[in-house]
Amino acid sequence: MSTEGWLSAQEARQQLSKFSDTPEQTIIQCVIENKVRTRFRQMHHNGQPIVKPPQTLLNSSQFEESFLLKNAFWENVIDHGFEDWLLGSFGYTNSADSRYFEAGEKSVWRAFGVEFFWPDIEQYLRLTNQKINEISVQTTGKLPIGAKPNDLKHEEAAHTAAELVRTKKIKLSEAIRESVSKLPTDQMRKDTSQHSAIRRSYDKMYDRFGIPIKN
Repeated sequence: MSTEGWLSAQEARQQLSKFSDTPEQTIIQCVIENKVRTRFRQMHHNGQPIVKPPQTLLNSSQFEESFLLKNAFWENVIDHGFEDWLLGSFGYTNSADSRYFEAGEKSVWRAFGVEFFWPDIEQYLRLTNQKINEISVQTTGKLPIGAKPNDLKHEEAAHTAAELVRTKKIKLSEAIRESVSKLPTDQMRKDTSQHSAIRRSYDKMYDRFGIPIKN
């Protein structure tokens, strides 16, 4: 274990694999939903190291010669990013700030030497009392009462997308594209409006990890 409870990404994954079949997904879910502390040693922007990342990425200016990451960083990693648990490197690509870059240019952020504070994870998940795989038994979500007809029409596709996110551990956008095949033939349109309709139905039943939410 790293200094004072901090684990490298690889160590955290190995530790949690004793309790979960999906350790990476579980760790990031804990980070986003429960503010488990994470830190990094170096940040690169468009391939170049930067001395001090912008505060939009940080929870504090400095912590034990490292920077603490905000949940927003991890949300970007989930939505349109990349993960390397072996090397402890995480990042994402988004649209560059139009004040400083040309329209359409991309901005790539990548953190190196990422570590997770294990006591935070352990406290939330109560590893001494229950296994993570027992926390959620239900796998099929339900639309809330009063759901719109368009939500009902795309319900099955949303269920498929959630299953793909859980089992294949792919991004939601990719799962939605695959789920279009579950729609009736006359509804199988491969356009953004179709994907948005599935996403709206999905968001009323599942979280970003494909786990049902309470309605």
